[in-house]
Amino acid sequence: MYQKIYFEELDSTNKEAKNIAEQNLNTKEIVIISKKQFEGQGTRNRLWKSHEGGLYFSILLRPKKMLPLFSLMAGVSVIETLKEFADLDFKIKWPNDVLLNKNKISGILTECKFNGNNLVYMIIGCGININQTEFERFTHYGATSLYILTGKKFDLNNILDTYLKKFNNLYSNYINTNSDELLEKLEKYSILQGKNIIAEINQNIFIIGKVVGINSQGGLIIKKESGKEEIIFSGSILSFE
Repeated sequence: MYQKIYFEELDSTNKEAKNIAEQNLNTKEIVIISKKQFEGQGTRNRLWKSHEGGLYFSILLRPKKMLPLFSLMAGVSVIETLKEFADLDFKIKWPNDVLLNKNKISGILTECKFNGNNLVYMIIGCGININQTEFERFTHYGATSLYILTGKKFDLNNILDTYLKKFNNLYSNYINTNSDELLEKLEKYSILQGKNIIAEINQNIFIIGKVVGINSQGGLIIKKESGKEEIIFSGSILSFE
């Protein structure tokens, strides 16, 4: 299924996955796992330290074409994995976080390389808070972990194996059929569905409105006060109520 490569510490599992992808064009379906990261990557080039106790990994794939829901699909995989270990109401916060209530438990970063219009490889980086007991404040919201939520310690390899099975099932369905099932799950798990939000789509450029869905290209559909719908494909959600 996936070849796993383990490290004690890395600057970033995504960076290591890129290095491997560039050095050997035949590599595919590889998972890079590290106990710690000292330059964990997030959106908008944000960096943070990922301390021991969490699950930090990147999946290297070489799909034949770009599939725009990949990052959100990875988030659904996180939720379905966590629910195997704690039956709680985990939700996706578009575009790349998994929360319980308003506390972050996972973040995802998807990166791609193209040669012209051809996709060369895709990397899905994922961090899941599992056994940590405390956090640096690195998001607009708070953070939590499976240990904080349940009082139990978990085997990281067991959680990783569960995640890869969930991810592979969704991935296979997505590339072989269509996005309908995935879009249904996204609507079910979206913490923003039906909420009034403020989104920053560029520096000091904001959109205010109500979230009415996610389209097949991964765009967040926002209905503004005027009644006009606008679709955004990147940005930060500053608030939602």
